[in-house]
Amino acid sequence: MSRAITTTINEAGTSKIYTSMILFFGFVIFAFSEFGGTKALGLLMSLTLKIAMLTNLIILPILLMSFDSGRSVHEPDALINDYEEYYEETGSEEE
Repeated sequence: MSRAITTTINEAGTSKIYTSMILFFGFVIFAFSEFGGTKALGLLMSLTLKIAMLTNLIILPILLMSFDSGRSVHEPDALINDYEEYYEETGSEEE
């Protein structure tokens, strides 16, 4: 799992950072508006984009690693081990 997370961040992390930065600067322009609603929109959206970027790149991999550590390597045994007895022909069917 850690190798998959590292590969994902190496491959897609740069594009996530660039995308978040472009959107951040696009919305932060609204923060310089004279109108209060537009100013609030710019501040809230730019803050949300920064938090989302940090969460995706830092907190999400940490959570994935912590959830993966509790899993066992072996799958539990099946409840029904012998399937053949359920699929045998009984001879009562007409052909």
